[in-house]
Amino acid sequence: MPRFRPLGLEHTPVADDVVSTEAGRWLDRLTRWAPALWLLGLLHASVALWLLITPLRNYPRSHVIHVLVGLWLAVGLLQAVSALLNGVWLGDWALGLRHALSINALGWLFAGWALAAGASLELAGVEAARLFARLGAYTLGLGVITLLGAAIGVLPDALPTPPSAAAPGSEVLRQYAGVKFFHEETTLGATTTRLVLMYPWAPALGVGSLGLTLVSSRCAHSGWRWAGMLGGLVGVIFSWSRLAQGAAMLAFAALFLLRAAPTLRWSIVLPMMALASVLILFGTTPVDLMDSVYGSVNNVRAGSSLARDLIIEESWAAFLRSPWIGYGWVGESVHPIENLPIGSHSTLYGTLYTGGLLVFVAFAAALLGLLASITWRLVRETDIQRRKDLQVAWCLGMVLLITARYESLYSLSLPCYFYFVWMGMALSPAAHQPSALDAPVLHRNLHPRHRWRPAEASPRPLHPRRH
Repeated sequence: MPRFRPLGLEHTPVADDVVSTEAGRWLDRLTRWAPALWLLGLLHASVALWLLITPLRNYPRSHVIHVLVGLWLAVGLLQAVSALLNGVWLGDWALGLRHALSINALGWLFAGWALAAGASLELAGVEAARLFARLGAYTLGLGVITLLGAAIGVLPDALPTPPSAAAPGSEVLRQYAGVKFFHEETTLGATTTRLVLMYPWAPALGVGSLGLTLVSSRCAHSGWRWAGMLGGLVGVIFSWSRLAQGAAMLAFAALFLLRAAPTLRWSIVLPMMALASVLILFGTTPVDLMDSVYGSVNNVRAGSSLARDLIIEESWAAFLRSPWIGYGWVGESVHPIENLPIGSHSTLYGTLYTGGLLVFVAFAAALLGLLASITWRLVRETDIQRRKDLQVAWCLGMVLLITARYESLYSLSLPCYFYFVWMGMALSPAAHQPSALDAPVLHRNLHPRHRWRPAEASPRPLHPRRH
């Protein structure tokens, strides 16, 4: 006689579009409609709204998350204090208030709130990875269309949107609410098409796409995983960002070593340590070698490198003149022709200029505290799936550390919000509860004693019934 199984015990997998929490369902909608929101100029505003609302509905209970969120919020609040104090010092408190409410301060608040939103998602890593892999797939499709359209000259480099048209003189709205497909850049007589897409500028696309590539590697569905990773690589390559491409090589190598067997890991690390020892014996240190590589990379786009170095030099000199509270906000251009605002680009030197030691120490504590928390959790974690989530989070943290030398993280926290959301999710204990992707479909009308239980939790084995 055939065996009888109550409906729902067939261990049918949950459909790929099922998300197990309310916050996750809103994130699902946000990522699903990201291209349409971008074309309307509402993408980053929608992300900001989601980041603000999600933790308020279900604030995470982890004490580690509380401390980390507090540190990132403190960076933004102290930057606002610096702006207000400098406004009072200049006798223009309205100017200080305006800069206290600018992205220069609010960007840090978005970073902290994104950590809280990630911790409150209560999603497993494979669930969250599928949602963000969708953004990588969009980058793949939009990138191919943009490159082809730019090559044959049928696609404009930018389009107006209702928010950007409402205030055409606003630089913030132009970058965060505008639509820019690409821009042409000429270097040594050669013109390069740099993709921008759903980001404020090309390097942001590169850094964001690198994060999507790393996160997509955790996607359980092979189709979404490869689409997300390929789209991420398209963004990294065709943003033509040296920062993103260099960080990608380091991040992929780090992820490989973290996931490799201990024997393989040490078989790679020990020869590298031996090579470094030989270089030191012959008078060449690894630092000298890195300087040589850095100089070669800079020579690829020497003008851009010289501009960045000029901003850093002027920012450092200005910091020495006002080391405690800085100058409150990004200053005027350090070049009479090119637009090179002092205090921009580098987070390390930029925070010293805009906020002095007051903001820089808070930023260092926030970033290093985040990296230390991920490292501590990774070392102690024994569950395989949790370790994989934390390994990706650790690589994302290292990318942010590298990016801090060359870009302003406060300007990337909104377009690259998934960095902080993923790290918050990986650090949250609630994120590692069994998810809908790991459990069978349960019938709502089953009697409780017939509902599915994990094998180890079953009080007795189920025996077949005969009709």
